Amino acid sequence: MRIPYLAFFFASCLCAETKQPLVLWYVKPAAAWNEALPIGNGRLGAMVFGGVNAEHLQLNEDTVWAGEKRDRNNPEGAKNLPEVKRLLLAGKPKEAEALADRTIIATPRRMPQYQTLGDLDLRFSGQDKFADYRRELDLDTGIVRISYKSGDTRYTREVFVSPADQVIVVRLTADKPNRISFKATMRRELDAVTSAAGEGRLLMEGLAIAHDDRHSDERRVGVKFAAELLALPEGGSMQASGAALTVEGATAVTLLFAAATNFRQPDPVARCAKDLDAAVQKTETILRYNHIAAHQRLFRRMDFQLAGQAPDLPTDERLKRLQAGAARPESGSAVFSVWPLSSDQQQPSRNHGGQFAGHLERFAGAVVG
Repeated sequence: MRIPYLAFFFASCLCAETKQPLVLWYVKPAAAWNEALPIGNGRLGAMVFGGVNAEHLQLNEDTVWAGEKRDRNNPEGAKNLPEVKRLLLAGKPKEAEALADRTIIATPRRMPQYQTLGDLDLRFSGQDKFADYRRELDLDTGIVRISYKSGDTRYTREVFVSPADQVIVVRLTADKPNRISFKATMRRELDAVTSAAGEGRLLMEGLAIAHDDRHSDERRVGVKFAAELLALPEGGSMQASGAALTVEGATAVTLLFAAATNFRQPDPVARCAKDLDAAVQKTETILRYNHIAAHQRLFRRMDFQLAGQAPDLPTDERLKRLQAGAARPESGSAVFSVWPLSSDQQQPSRNHGGQFAGHLERFAGAVVG
């Protein structure tokens, strides 16, 4: 999965112009995962697809691991190491490699893999036809924004992952009252169950298990995880029942999402509730301010600009022009400006006890956190 991220970095290099915002923008929803926009804080992350009548967030938490803590040292290793060394010194590398493979390589041979957390789906009512669509990722703020008109109403959707408050925030607004209606669900392909967890809340609980043949020698255990969604509508009505949460006729809605695993937390469900209960004490404006401040503290550590004006075209169109041989005089500063993202992906995970963020190909959210 490294190629999609190289593509993302490459696309990022097209967005910086002198005295212009660092923004990746598009005029249609993402049709595939590689086209979705990543957000994250080094621990929590999501790929945002930006659909109109159906929004899809593919969710990540960096410790959803389909394995267990166990001694993987090969018990034959210590006594065979001298013979491996002797064979190497005797000029017999093939024999040394074969012996090491049998007696030193860890048991089981393969480490269980990281898994994605699941998916958050929002299905909107009355928005099948739309116009004036724009989907963007502001690299300077780490916020994804989707905007479009449906009928006589302008709808706006903003998504970010706060390093300060450790929640994903989805803000839904409309320029006319009582126009926002949707059904929210959380799902996972395997090993998870979603249920209503109180007023305006959905809870997904599960276990990360390796099912593939390459890990047949692993026990069917992994980390326990929990993910909780909380809806805060302004106007309208709300109901959580079964595995779905429904909002009808709201003027604006703030969705808060938290996730945890027992890799770090003894009780992931309690940790989700704690993070949401803390976040709900703050307004969306404060959550946004906290997020931007934490993001820009790292992202703005350096800045570099070269003269040159880029065309006012969507990012994918500019990529097509570049592939066709068009010059891009603004690219030097853009290439430089993307490197704060690379540093930014690691620092939040250190600040919040996360895994080392060098594994960005497995954790989309780490890219812009």
